Amino acid sequence: MLESKERLRQMLVSARNLLQSGWCQHVLHQAGDKHCALGALRVSADNPYHELYGCWHLEQTAGITNIVDWNDAPGRTQQEVVELFDRAIAGL
Repeated sequence: MLESKERLRQMLVSARNLLQSGWCQHVLHQAGDKHCALGALRVSADNPYHELYGCWHLEQTAGITNIVDWNDAPGRTQQEVVELFDRAIAGL
């Protein structure tokens, strides 16, 4: 687990900023510094456990069971993904 809510917040903010700069679907990372939700968490996490905790927190915030499926859903927008991160950050 993360040592603190502050570390989780820092990781989510870092991932959110990556997503604001560039977002993609169906792959973790894409040319031009684009990331999916999981890819952004992976880049921002210190280790795989932190990445999993970040996924869990996002899923709890959104009321979903799989952040990858949610990110990749047809019609999903970059703005919706960024807003989920904003809600998750605000909920800490």
